Amino acid sequence: MQTDLIDWIALNLTTGIGPVIGRKLLNHFGFPGAVFRASRGQLLEFGIKAEVAGAILQKSGYFDAERQLDALSRSG
Repeated sequence: MQTDLIDWIALNLTTGIGPVIGRKLLNHFGFPGAVFRASRGQLLEFGIKAEVAGAILQKSGYFDAERQLDALSRSG
């Protein structure tokens, strides 16, 4: 469960992914974990810009997602 939640938060925090692109990614890949497991080729073929594909592949949103989840846990 914790991993799924982090995946959702990380997708939301990934640079270049807003509500529209996020929804399209989820409709295509099914859930955030699958988006992060997609290959560069799959993301580019889907129509994601190279910079955004790079951010997804680097999992750039994970660090902030984990920090936010830790802060929420500490605050109750």
